[in-house]
Amino acid sequence: ASGWHLTFAASPSPEQTGESELVKRINLSYSLGFGLKAEGAVITSVVPGTPADAAGLAPDSTLIAVDGRKFSKHVLDDALEATAKEPRTIRLLIEKDEMFDTYELHYAGGARYPRVERDASSVDYLSAIGAARSP
Repeated sequence: ASGWHLTFAASPSPEQTGESELVKRINLSYSLGFGLKAEGAVITSVVPGTPADAAGLAPDSTLIAVDGRKFSKHVLDDALEATAKEPRTIRLLIEKDEMFDTYELHYAGGARYPRVERDASSVDYLSAIGAARSP
């Protein structure tokens, strides 16, 4: 309606990449449904209604392994990329309060990063609102 619409891309925009590097966090909120610190792999947030929430993940847990492999951003990205081709279960080994448990996240769709894109079929009200005002 405003001349723009929400879409999702398989890779982060330069702005999203820069923000993640600046705050040292990995944001999977729009796919698996959680965010974590890049160093230490501590889960910082879980989005309600997502695969992470359905599996029972909780903030302040530590991600130890993904599908039996020691956690790294690359290992997590590989597991997420595999879901782009077909639905699958990603198994996360989590430590919380000195206890270890495996959580199964059922997901399909690969990585998802939000974008707002121009819809040429409708009037662009948003750009007019954001335009500089002159006296």
